[in-house]
Amino acid sequence: MDNRLLRAINDVLTERDLAAVAHGGIAAAKAGPELKKLMFDEAAKGAASTGKMISDLSGAAAMKATLAKLGGGAKSMGGGGQARGEAILSRSALAIQLTVFGITAAPTIVKITRRYSELVREDRIAVREAEAAVVAAAEEQV
Repeated sequence: MDNRLLRAINDVLTERDLAAVAHGGIAAAKAGPELKKLMFDEAAKGAASTGKMISDLSGAAAMKATLAKLGGGAKSMGGGGQARGEAILSRSALAIQLTVFGITAAPTIVKITRRYSELVREDRIAVREAEAAVVAAAEEQV
């Protein structure tokens, strides 16, 4: 890892920044399961591929019918079935978790990026100055 990046992280991170990122992680961890529950509950309000209301089913039958509905219907009827329903739930949960965490961590990441850019700029200036000094010294000897 670039030492300037490590220095930027150390220069920028405060306890407040760490707390904000940690709270963002906690919020993200909660958001995924909450979204899955909301989607699942909403899908359970409709009818199964058999035409029977999912709310009239119980246990595994209700769960399977709801997942199949989320997946676009039963495989036998051209839908994606339970597996696709579960995949949709999982991907949706992950997407919301990444979004929530990204939003909460973004200000800290921006600060680190700015500090890193400053350090890179300082190094480039130092290299140009060193090169100029070498050229000047060489010209004096000629």
